[in-house]
Amino acid sequence: MTNANPFLELGPCPIWCSDDHTGQEHPDDQKHTLDLSPIPTVIRNGPGLRRDGYPARAADLSLVAFQRLEDREIWVSLVSDEEGITVSFESAVRIHTELTRLLDTITKSAYPHRQ
Repeated sequence: MTNANPFLELGPCPIWCSDDHTGQEHPDDQKHTLDLSPIPTVIRNGPGLRRDGYPARAADLSLVAFQRLEDREIWVSLVSDEEGITVSFESAVRIHTELTRLLDTITKSAYPHRQ
């Protein structure tokens, strides 16, 4: 039996894909996706190191990984309703490594009882 969606004829999804691909007939919609639950956060818009009145506010951020049909690359996005950033999977791994190092350094120096 042939499938009407050519995307699905390319083989099984990667194990991380949580999309059922329903309605992905248009090439712009054809992608594997892993969309995690929103993360409640407190954010500041504007340059982070300046002290000139950028107020903090609550926002839900979402982490999304995706791979389009025509791409070999996996992309990772951190997005809110208003803005976001998308980086390659390899870049996301480097950010994860450095963010972990930064948080570990702060935790060890500012919160020694948490070790």
